[in-house]
Amino acid sequence: MSIRRFVNKVIDTSLAVDTNWFGADVGKTLGPHLGNFGTTDPEKHTLMMVLDSPAVVVVKYKMDGQTVEMSLNAGQTLTAGAVYMFDLLVPEGASYNIQYTGIAGPQNLTAIISASDSINV
Repeated sequence: MSIRRFVNKVIDTSLAVDTNWFGADVGKTLGPHLGNFGTTDPEKHTLMMVLDSPAVVVVKYKMDGQTVEMSLNAGQTLTAGAVYMFDLLVPEGASYNIQYTGIAGPQNLTAIISASDSINV
């Protein structure tokens, strides 16, 4: 059985290009005993989103004082009005935020993140 839990959201919010979607970075949210393999295993977050303009979406991971960017959809522009779902793995001690690039902005977007204790590799 998998436990799914709400993590964060932005609903029909207008944001400028290269602006963090969430006020604070998102990290692991589930308790240490809920993971499949132990307390140091990554947590799976599922991002569901809709953009009102085509854009490239970038996840900015922070870990050990470093920021690493990961473009969703292999860096290809996402289609306006389409619903997208991406799984993100959040290692112990890491956090992330999300931004969009590729258009002048601002644009309205809706994004919801949920966490799961189940990681199927």
